Amino acid sequence: MTCEIKKIISRTCVCFTVCEFILLIIAQAFINSDGRSDTLISFLGLKPAFLILVSSLVFNLLSYILKIKILPGAIKNILHYLLSMLCVVIICIVIPQRAEARFILVLLSLATLLYLVIRIVSFLLGRLFEKKPEGDGEYTSVFDERKD
Repeated sequence: MTCEIKKIISRTCVCFTVCEFILLIIAQAFINSDGRSDTLISFLGLKPAFLILVSSLVFNLLSYILKIKILPGAIKNILHYLLSMLCVVIICIVIPQRAEARFILVLLSLATLLYLVIRIVSFLLGRLFEKKPEGDGEYTSVFDERKD
């Protein structure tokens, strides 16, 4: 359990660092080109950085949600989907402060479509490369023909 928590935290830190550096590179490019953007500036504060950290943590928890053996499969999948959409909402709606209903509807529709495609492809690839037990035939004891 402790090892998994360490993995989640370290992966969250890596994901957060990469996201922040990408945003800083984009911000520097806009500043150098004398372009100003309200959306760009909305990503450069302490509150947006904290929200990116939270979404990075949620994003890294997603792989562990599917491994919970206590929950039924349908509940795991619904929870996985809802947390995935929470990441999308935080990054694309809350931080840039875009509250137009049409934008939110289109964004969540596209994110849901992309989520379904990725989940179906990963399911099919998992089934394709699933390890199958070898030797489905009858069991023969290796000790039957032993001479002592």
